[in-house]
Amino acid sequence: MIGTNATRDSIEKSDFKLSFYKYTIKRHHSRISVDGKITQPAGKPGTAIFEHFQDFLFVELVSKLGIFTKTQWSQTMMRLLLFLLFLLPGLSSFGQDVLVLRNTTEINIRLIGITGSDVKYKLYDSKENKVLSVRKSDVFMIKKENGEKIVFAESESSAIPSPTAAKIQAASFLGLNLGLSVPIGIYGQKDDEEAGFADAGSTFNIEGTYFFPSNVGLGFVWGAYANPTDVDALADFGQLDSSGLQYNLTSGPWATGYILLGPTIAVPLEPIFLDFRLYIGTVTTTEPEFELVIFDGNDEIRVVGDQGIGTAIGFMPGIGIRAPLFNDRLALKLNLDVVIAQPEIETSTSYYLNNALVSFETGTYKQKVNSINIAGGLVYQFKRKN
Repeated sequence: MIGTNATRDSIEKSDFKLSFYKYTIKRHHSRISVDGKITQPAGKPGTAIFEHFQDFLFVELVSKLGIFTKTQWSQTMMRLLLFLLFLLPGLSSFGQDVLVLRNTTEINIRLIGITGSDVKYKLYDSKENKVLSVRKSDVFMIKKENGEKIVFAESESSAIPSPTAAKIQAASFLGLNLGLSVPIGIYGQKDDEEAGFADAGSTFNIEGTYFFPSNVGLGFVWGAYANPTDVDALADFGQLDSSGLQYNLTSGPWATGYILLGPTIAVPLEPIFLDFRLYIGTVTTTEPEFELVIFDGNDEIRVVGDQGIGTAIGFMPGIGIRAPLFNDRLALKLNLDVVIAQPEIETSTSYYLNNALVSFETGTYKQKVNSINIAGGLVYQFKRKN
């Protein structure tokens, strides 16, 4: 595919027994078969992951819409976060239940549930989130936020109507999370031809779940994670003994986006909730773009790989913990999810000799991009139905 004997002769002058193709990066695992010097994209220490992630969000998800510049996108995201921080606490002030005792005392509450002999509730203005209870024989009426009234008969131990042994109902919610992406399996390995050579990176997601009275809900998650390539490990894996050869290698990050939905089961452990979920949907991965430049003293050989992209059906089992703040409306959220997918990625690679294009190749390969994503954030919980 080189096309000329002159090209081969030029490469053989460096005293290496490898043909031109041995300088190639094998696209499905980016194997390097040369020795030399490695350089990575410049940046301040500790900022590479964030910069890769920020670039992925803008390039892959925003710039294609053509409505924001990169500066405008950064400013818009900052304003949105500030707006949510100010808005959500304010939303928590809406809606309350009123507990009316037989001695005519009225208490602003959030009703938790009604058992055979007690009424369980939280004080509306309390920040402790402590669940209190009062005997039903001491309660005259509960005025609910939606206008419904539950009246308790003085001589009976149950309400009219009687919701016997009512259980705690999970609140539907909508939230935003940020966190860490840890590649697992072949995706994170660095000693195999099928390895992804991916390092720990960053992740974000927007999630929401609507719960039915049975505490079983239907949820969704839209998110992404980015993992930088371990360039040093990539070079070590394919390194050969050689002399007089230097090269520069740069590589971008892996970037994966997903839209998933499925069932969620909430387990109440007052005041927190455990959310167990199993989602399915589409997962789209963009492989790293790279450039390998080889110097043999006379000629410059350059291999350039464009970003390939692939889509597959993916799965995400996970568990989340919600801890309420500010009268239950705003809650802290911590998720541990596993994204499982193996997209088929389309690739294209160009080969240059002294800046002249001598070969162009395309192909496909399958790459597992499994990752454990640990993320935390804030969720807004809607009014619970008791």
